[in-house]
Parts: sequence; structure tokens; C-alpha cells
Amino acid sequence: MGERVEKLREKLLTNVDLKNTLKEIGRKTKKDRREFVDWVINRILLKNPNIWFLEHKTIPAFEEKGDERAKALRQVLKIIKSEEDRYGFKYEEEKEEVSEKAEIERIRELEEIEEFEGVIGRVSITQADPSTPQAFSFWLKDSEDIYVEQGEMIEVRMDKGKVVIGVVEESTVKSEKRDIVEHYYSWSFGQPERSLPTQIPMIKSGRARIVYRNDGKTAPLTRPYPIYKSRRETLENAFSSMIQEDYRILMGFVQDGSGALVPVYGNFTNVFGYKSGHVNITGKSGVAGKTSYALFLIASALCYSARMEELGRNDRTLAVIAFNVKERDLLDINNIEYETMEEAIEELNSIDEDTGSLWERAYRYEDVLGEDSPEYRVDPIKVFRDAQVSEPGKDFSYGLQDLLDLGTHTIAALLNPSDLDEKMDSLLLSIADEFRDGKTTFEGLLRDLSAKISGTKGSYITIGDIPHHEATVRKFMNRMNRIVNSSRVIEPKVARGRPINVFDLEFSKLWVINIEPLRDNEQRMVFFSVLSSLHSILPAKKRGQEYVENQFIGDFPSRVSVFVDELNKFAPSGRGDSSIKEFIKEIASRGRSYGLTLIGAEQFASQIDEEILGNCSTYLIGKSEEIELSDRFYKRLPDGLRSKIPLLKQGELIFMHDPIEVPFVIRFPKPLHRIKEE
Repeated sequence: MGERVEKLREKLLTNVDLKNTLKEIGRKTKKDRREFVDWVINRILLKNPNIWFLEHKTIPAFEEKGDERAKALRQVLKIIKSEEDRYGFKYEEEKEEVSEKAEIERIRELEEIEEFEGVIGRVSITQADPSTPQAFSFWLKDSEDIYVEQGEMIEVRMDKGKVVIGVVEESTVKSEKRDIVEHYYSWSFGQPERSLPTQIPMIKSGRARIVYRNDGKTAPLTRPYPIYKSRRETLENAFSSMIQEDYRILMGFVQDGSGALVPVYGNFTNVFGYKSGHVNITGKSGVAGKTSYALFLIASALCYSARMEELGRNDRTLAVIAFNVKERDLLDINNIEYETMEEAIEELNSIDEDTGSLWERAYRYEDVLGEDSPEYRVDPIKVFRDAQVSEPGKDFSYGLQDLLDLGTHTIAALLNPSDLDEKMDSLLLSIADEFRDGKTTFEGLLRDLSAKISGTKGSYITIGDIPHHEATVRKFMNRMNRIVNSSRVIEPKVARGRPINVFDLEFSKLWVINIEPLRDNEQRMVFFSVLSSLHSILPAKKRGQEYVENQFIGDFPSRVSVFVDELNKFAPSGRGDSSIKEFIKEIASRGRSYGLTLIGAEQFASQIDEEILGNCSTYLIGKSEEIELSDRFYKRLPDGLRSKIPLLKQGELIFMHDPIEVPFVIRFPKPLHRIKEE
């Protein structure tokens, strides 16, 4: 019989009708099918090899219970009966009452085992801790082996296959003793060396926020339902159902109750426009993994874009421009020792099993998708090997006319924020009006301004038909003289340099622009010059235009995301408004509507302008100090989850994404180019 059973197993795994039936009841993956087939053979067929009971007792019992697996069991029965020998199983009606009772008892036992196998606690609904549509309290079995951590997913199983997923926000242990004094006296009047004959009962309890309900309801839990460690298949179904299939991009992983990795999806249109956009990553430098996560997200998003390009869905293409602002953070991303992801995964599984399993799950991402999905593999080797790296001076520079063409905020970026006020902004507009002629250089501008001051009587100098106070003009000249004479990217003697030509950006490509050698003001200028170009191209692209500034944009990506670490340099909190801040506020508030988004990272979210931060649709929070957590930005997190932030490990972040609503902890792998550094 063993050989025939294996034949049946193979048939069940490959049968198209059964596969479609399983997909109908939410079991879409290959792993789901394997688990179902193993369950049918080991738990049902081999327990009683009489198919009559499967047809007349077991399946009706599951149907009466409302268990959707009954549909798949009917399909299994059909497959078995289609073979002349029924794969070695018999089909005999058992009339003896004892046999029928035995089968009914077996079904009842099977249901009870399935229902309560692995139960760890119960939902608790009391006057002090009521259940709400958003959250519920629970208690756990008093056992050393049973515990839950903040950020962990747990599963509530209700009637008729209904399931609720909750993320643990608080976890506490109490005893019946009212205070420490009572506990002291109860322990043989404070004799710690004594062992009490009766163990004091400990009550483990907690609070969980509801992430997902498979019945689609928004209502409080109304019964003390059993609680379990989360299962991989339940979490996969939950995260799959929250994001529309064709728009899923891999954002990271959670672990189920047994430690298995489960992918967490984001909605492409919520991360990179047009519905919403912008990503902010905050956390302590060196331990939060901000750049590492950004690189993982970039690799995931660009692989998704490449897949969309293959399918001819160019309205979902993306390119990324990343600014390197610290040491060699992004400059070594193409120095990966592995030739392929298969080679990398094989070696990683032998030297760093945790990282290996994360990358393996990301690379074999399509295994968890439905077979009609737009599958893609997250392949950082492919993305980063093709990255274009640009160096200041060598690959790009700017003359006065380049900056005037891009907008006065690019020149304003060269000045210190403390120098920018309404008078300086007005002066810059006048300079653009008079000197944007295609030929004036920085040296020529300063020479002409000096001549105007020398030839004017009184305190005001007319520039672009507007009078400006001499003190404002002199301040501009003093600042610009110092900048022009020492800059690595400003061309003082020619009207035009070699600005970064954003028009050359291609689908699914990554550009890395190194601004680390530059001073802060030069970094700001280059950053804003790129944003200015994108700010003119992408709206035209979305409107269907084919040309901007006489350059063809028909094959330009539909979206571009700009990654920059130390976002506080470019969008600091406080310090009033200026043309620089107004420009980046404009990008933050409107950019997502035409596909221009930011991936910003910083040590302290409290140092970022609130309006800019508030326009993000996705937040990731890494390990941070307690003093930072007092900022009101973190008030959006429940207290229990907020208290976990200082305890987060490398490779862990708290994830908040608009379509999912509830924050929880995700994991992500180390960048491949850093594996052997650590």
C-alpha cells in the first residue's frame, strides 16, 4: 500500500482541480498544498483506510462545522475514486454500530486536537480590560515554556474558521499578592532560602492590537477564544490579503510562532506614489541599520520595477537616485564577492545562517505568491552591480547658468540657513531675473554686483528692476566669494559645467551620487539640483508629454525615488521657512502625486520638519535612546511597542505603513557587501 499512497501523494500535489480548490479557500502556495496533502494522508486516510467513512462521515462532519477544507476533501475523494483500485484504500459500508461510533469519536478527537493543539492562553474580557474593535487583552498558561514578546504576532481562533491576528503590545506577569510586603511575608516571613511547598500561581497577561481579521469585521472580540502562537500560513494569508496582489513589494519579514519567516508586503503605489508616498527611517547611528534597510528596500523595489517592465506595465516602473553622504556607505555596494544569489545563499547558510535564510526567502519570494502573480526575485547582486556611481568634480559640476535654470533654491542651498530670509530670497529672484542669460559666470556675477555697489549712491542697489539694500547684496557677495573659491563642484569661470543629467535615468536603475567629500552647503545644492530636475520631468511624464526642455522623456521611468541619509541636513526642524524648505515641503506634499518620492533617513526624527515628516506614508523606527522617544512623533506608537524601541536588535525595525495601519516589528537581511566586514 505504501507505493500506492506515494502515488496518491504525487497526484494530489499536481492535480490542477485540487490546486484551484485550495486557492479558493486561501491556500495559494506550494507549501500550503504540501501541508494539506500531508494532513489528508497522515491524519485522515491512514488513520482509517476505508474511503466510505471519508465520504459519509468525515466530510459531512467538516461541512457541518463550516470548515472550508471540506471542499478540498471532496476533491481528494473524487481523485481517489477515479482510480480503479482507489490507490489501495477500501470502500466498504460499515453497518456495525460500534464501528460508526468509533468513527464519530475519531472525528471528534481529530477536531479537538486540531482546535486546541498548541493553545497557549485565552482572550480575556473584563470590566477593567474590555475588548475593543482595535485591541484585546489575554492571559497565558502558567508554564515556563509559554511566553510572548512585545512585537510578536499571536493568533486567535474563533468559530467556523475565523481567525484574528494580533501584535503583542504589552506583556506582564502578576501574582495574587497585592504588593511586595505581602509577598515578603508569604515567603516564610522573608526567608529566601526556603522552598515553599505550594507554588504561588503566576498570571501572565498582555494586550494585543488587531492587525487582521479574515472575516473582514471591525468589531470587538466577544468570547474568551483560545490563543495560539501564530502560524506561517495564517500570517501569509493575512499579509497577502491586505495588499492588492499586483502591487505587492517585499518590505521585510515577520516570524511566526515557530520562527519561520513570513514576508511582509507594502503597496507599491503607497510607497512610491501616486496614492501616497515617501519613506522615513529613523534610529541610532550604527545600530539601527537605516542604510542597510534602505538598500534592501531599494533592491526589492527595483526588482519589482524590472518585473513590471518585462510585463509591459511601464506605468509601474521606478528608478532610484541615492546620495552617499557618509564615508563609503553606498560606494561599495557593487563590491559583492558572489557571482549569483544562489552562490551567495549557499555560502551564507554555512557562515551566517540567519542572514542566509533571510536572503533565501527574499530571493525565492515567488514561492509565496499565487502562481498567476507578477513574480519577481529580490536580487541585490543584479541591482547593485549595474549601479552608476558619480563623483564630484570628476563626473559633475555646476556653473551659474546651470543653477539659475534649476531654480533659485539651488543657489540658496549654497548659503547657510541662518543667512536665508525674505530679503535674501528676494535678492536671489532678482539675480535670476537679470543674470539668467546663458553666459554670465559666477566670477562675472560677483564682478557686476561689485560694480553696481561702487556706482550707486545711497543704500539701495537695483537688480532686476528691484531695489535691494546694500547690506544684503554685500552679505551675498561675501558668502558666495568664499564658496566659489573653495568649491569642488562650482565652476567659477564658465557659465555652464557638467550638471547631473537626470534625463539619462533609465527604468529599474540605481544611481549613486557621492556628495560625502563636499561641505554641507554643496551637498544641499547637489541634492536640490537633482530634485529640481525631477520636479520638472515627472509631472510632464504623468501628463503624457514626450518632451521636456527639448529632451525626450517617453522612456523615462514613471516614478523616481531619492534616498538620502541625514535628511535633517536638508529638511531641519525649526529655523523658520526659506526657499529651500518651501521647495522640499512642496516635494513632500505634492511629489507623490506625480511619482517623485523620498526615502529619508536620520538619527533623530525630532530634527526633521514636522510637515515633511507628516507627509510620509511609511515609517521605520530602529533602536533609539529614551530621550528621543519623548518627542511627539513617537506618540503614534502604543506605549508597549514604544518601550521596545531601545531593545530592538540589528536587523529589526518597527514598521508602519498606511494600508496596514497597525505598527509591528519586521526583520531584514544585512547587505551582501557587508557580510564579511562583520
